[in-house]
Amino acid sequence: MTLDLSFKQGEHICCHEEDGFPDRSYAVDVWLLLQHLYKTGRTTGGKIPINKFDVDKMMTEKCWADKRPESADDTSGMFSPQQLLNDPTISAIHTGKLEQCDIRYPVLILEHSDGSFGLVDGMHRLVKCVQQSLTDILAIKLTREDLEAAEWNGES
Repeated sequence: MTLDLSFKQGEHICCHEEDGFPDRSYAVDVWLLLQHLYKTGRTTGGKIPINKFDVDKMMTEKCWADKRPESADDTSGMFSPQQLLNDPTISAIHTGKLEQCDIRYPVLILEHSDGSFGLVDGMHRLVKCVQQSLTDILAIKLTREDLEAAEWNGES
């Protein structure tokens, strides 16, 4: 299966330098990124071992919320994937996304200099693979050029 094109233009994600992304932080328009990958013919993923991700950190980091925080420092209402697995009632939205996500779509990753991977898009799919005790996940490796081609311009 190829890329999931359910994103709308302007939906964006942030890739932070402190999380190992090259040179600086990026705000990436996922719709533009997917369009870029289609134009460059990179739409199918290869299998990547899940142990190449810092799964413990990803599962325990409070990265999900049902509504956007008021500011970057506002962590109220945020929860980790592990908290959701322990108590699915904390978020009907993310429980639904986790149940409905299709792990046949590749996640988008960047490879770090140490050989580990950073996840750009696909957290629900990665969590579902961990939940199902899978050892591999379909992934497309991105480059810095891919991120630059899809930088978010601040519009939604």
